[in-house]
Amino acid sequence: MRNKSMRICATLTACAVIGGVVCAAAPQIDSAASVLIGQATPGQATAGRTRVDATTGASVLLTPDSNYAPDSYPVHGGRHVPDNLGNGAPDTARVVIRGERTNFGLNTNTGRNGTAFGANAVAKKDYAAAIGNGANVNAVEGLAMGHNASVTGNGSIAIGGGSTAAETNVVSVGNDTTQRRIVNVADGRIAAGSHDAVTGNQLYQYGANMTGGLSKEIKNVGAASAALAGLHPLDYTGSESKFQIAAALGSYDGKKAVAMGGFYNASRDLMLSFGAASNFGDSHKLSANIGATFRVGKEGEPSVRQDSDLAERMDAMEREMRQLREENKELQAKVAQLQK
Repeated sequence: MRNKSMRICATLTACAVIGGVVCAAAPQIDSAASVLIGQATPGQATAGRTRVDATTGASVLLTPDSNYAPDSYPVHGGRHVPDNLGNGAPDTARVVIRGERTNFGLNTNTGRNGTAFGANAVAKKDYAAAIGNGANVNAVEGLAMGHNASVTGNGSIAIGGGSTAAETNVVSVGNDTTQRRIVNVADGRIAAGSHDAVTGNQLYQYGANMTGGLSKEIKNVGAASAALAGLHPLDYTGSESKFQIAAALGSYDGKKAVAMGGFYNASRDLMLSFGAASNFGDSHKLSANIGATFRVGKEGEPSVRQDSDLAERMDAMEREMRQLREENKELQAKVAQLQK
């Protein structure tokens, strides 16, 4: 009996010692305590700091010993708690690291290799990441950043509160009703094979250069057209030279050009023409034309010059005929005298 009593006393003493050691090994976390997850440097092993090494397959739940919520939080159920925890929710911060899966926040939900940070963040597809309160990713390798940001297109990114990315491999900074500008962007490379984004400044410079070049080209074309329009042939009656040469100057909005051309009358019903014009200045743009003119329909009335030539010839013939008649009369008179 004495031996049995001694064994009971020894057992109670051992339990008391072990309980004291356990209690001593698990002190209360003070208000300044923090938790480090992963490898730590020797300098991190300081007073008031707790280190937790989370390896593959581990789960970590962090719950402070007292109400950590500041007095500025709204009161729910007699306690100061953040709104995003909901009425009556416990004042807890939750961290889950399991394999390739990382959750940080209330009601987070991820797939086997997803990452979710923020209350109610959801990243269900492979390698998806949701960052922000209510951020939701239902796409492979999608990334949503911001309150209620949503991604449903594989490989896409939504940045900013309420942003949505429904297409594949796109970056969205807004939605159908909310658009955002991307500012402070460097100029992109403008070259063959470049896939860089261009800036408003680059578009402005491109438009200014195109407008300036087009305006200059229009002026050069206008001057050359005016010069070519100044080439005209002379009337052809059939008795003159068949070939003619013409020259002209043209001007349009300060630009000038010179033109030269030729006209060949193959017949009274066909004329061939050609012309060339060049601008003054550095551009020296060359314009040219070639053409053919046909007379169609009823032949026109003879020209005034033709009438004049015909009249002169008729007058000359009449003079010759009068002279011949006078000479004939003289000869007849002489013959009559000889016959007497």
